Amino acid sequence: ESGAGKTENTKKVIQYLTAVAGTVTNHDNLDQAILRTNPLLEAFGNARTVKNNNSSRFGKFIEINFNASGYITGCRIDNYLLELTRIVKQSKSERSFHIFYQIFGNKKFKDQFKLSQPEDYKYLNHSGCFVIPGVDDQEEFEETRKSMSVIGMSDTEQEHCFAVIAAILHLGNVNITNNSQDLAEINDKSELKIVADLLNVPVD
Repeated sequence: ESGAGKTENTKKVIQYLTAVAGTVTNHDNLDQAILRTNPLLEAFGNARTVKNNNSSRFGKFIEINFNASGYITGCRIDNYLLELTRIVKQSKSERSFHIFYQIFGNKKFKDQFKLSQPEDYKYLNHSGCFVIPGVDDQEEFEETRKSMSVIGMSDTEQEHCFAVIAAILHLGNVNITNNSQDLAEINDKSELKIVADLLNVPVD
């Protein structure tokens, strides 16, 4: 059931295992990488619902591997059933995935990706909910970025991920209308040009 504590308990179990078992070598920082998967998965897969401020909108199966000595040697995470419809519409008082709000807390990316405020995007303003009481999206965004770095994502790879997030938001603001021949038409292509630029594709 939503809000039963599955996500929080998973974090505690992983923290316990990495603290007690340790890893074969500290050089790889494997235990930190495993712990850091949670903030990253939550940013891209969790959202605020009416029952839960940090509800997992996907399923995950986490497999942690140990060697004969009891040390952690690896980890594999399978994700499934991601609630993709949440990206385009949310119920009243709910939010989309956290990452879509976190990105607004970073001035550099806001400017670079031509973002304004969450309220200005059709994919975010259905529900009237833009903040979670007691949660700092700017701070959470920095945690997300730290997680990406710890698991080995370069700054360029991170930037590409955030460019896609911004492109989705701009794409939602592309206004498609019917022309006199009853054909779909885009009169204002300003948002489309931003999307094309972010995805590095021609506007046409």
